[in-house]
Amino acid sequence: MSLRDFSVFQYSSLNLAAPFVVYAIVNQFLGTYHHLRRLRRGHRIVGFARMENGQLYYSRDSFWWSGIVIHHDEKDEFCGYRTADGRLIFSDDIVTFKPLKWYQRKQYYVVSHDSDGWHLKQLFGTKTLPLTALDRVKQLQVVSHAFLQETTICAE
Repeated sequence: MSLRDFSVFQYSSLNLAAPFVVYAIVNQFLGTYHHLRRLRRGHRIVGFARMENGQLYYSRDSFWWSGIVIHHDEKDEFCGYRTADGRLIFSDDIVTFKPLKWYQRKQYYVVSHDSDGWHLKQLFGTKTLPLTALDRVKQLQVVSHAFLQETTICAE
């Protein structure tokens, strides 16, 4: 069965678990996102790399993929989340979201990955959240990248 074979008619004929079935089928074809890396040369994003069936594929725009190597110095790992507008979130991205309470200020967090797993580290503070905290937020946005802001962060 291919993704193309999964028509609207088949979806409508499924039981109440249909959204989960659709997620599982789509995730089977898009599962390569879990092996996705953003490639950088210094402070410049030069492309993306993904591993599929033991083969590395590269892309400059994350749309067209080939086996042609893109030279890079650094790799940022995809964390598994997307913003409200569908943008992929990688390690070293600075994210913000709508505060959970109306009286709270908007806060900025750096997405980081270390031996303990994925975390959100508050940009100007000491607070650390697990990455799963993004499950309950609204209006998630990537506002910058930590590798671009190193001089600003060190000066603070």
